[in-house]
Amino acid sequence: MGDLRNFLSHGNQSDLVLVNEASLNLIKAIHEQLLKPKTTFDIKSDDVKFFKETTPLSAVLETIRNTDLTQFPIKDGNGKVIGLLTENGITHWLSQHAHEASISIGGTLARDILLLDENKNNFAFIKKDATIYEAEAQFDNQKIDALLVTDSGKNTENLLGIITRFDLVEV
Repeated sequence: MGDLRNFLSHGNQSDLVLVNEASLNLIKAIHEQLLKPKTTFDIKSDDVKFFKETTPLSAVLETIRNTDLTQFPIKDGNGKVIGLLTENGITHWLSQHAHEASISIGGTLARDILLLDENKNNFAFIKKDATIYEAEAQFDNQKIDALLVTDSGKNTENLLGIITRFDLVEV
């Protein structure tokens, strides 16, 4: 930015470049984003719904209906995330029970769905002060669907938020 300003102030007038205000503001914004990129804490979804592995499927379905969320971290009895429950797992569970005269949703637990979910391991943890560029690299390198944000990126910590690929596109 300083070089551009010096060129405009002291450069050869025959090489003068006119930069309109909108272009200059865009250059400044890009410069700022490169020097101080947003962190995962800045872009995470605060609305993290997680369930215990013993949560009934009916509670999961009610949450989907009320929130439009479709990815839920599932925790074991010790509070450790053991998988990501997605619509994939629910669909597979329904398809396995489609031949039955009636399906008991109330007796089905989150862990039953998680067993059938092909996407259950498509997540990773990331620390809250990681940059959006680090998050993007983690998505690309690990081929995951969600990043779970914690203080230092460990499974043993409280979940602060969740980031999907869509969240990065919006940035």
